[in-house]
Amino acid sequence: MKFGLNLLMFTDTLSEDQLPLLESLKEWGFDAAELPIFDNDVENAARWGKRLDELELSRTATAIRLLDDNPMSPDP
Repeated sequence: MKFGLNLLMFTDTLSEDQLPLLESLKEWGFDAAELPIFDNDVENAARWGKRLDELELSRTATAIRLLDDNPMSPDP
């Protein structure tokens, strides 16, 4: 069983300033991080992915879909 922590407990923005959180998660014994994904900054996501790989942390994501882009909407 793997244990992860949702980073929304600390931040809603994945920035360079928040990268040290990943080291703390690893030190605390977690195996994974759940990342808040509220923007489409591909370069930032790549930096976070690289650091997660370096620390051997798995990842999942949390995102929010609003009415204007609801994939389950009956309105095509």
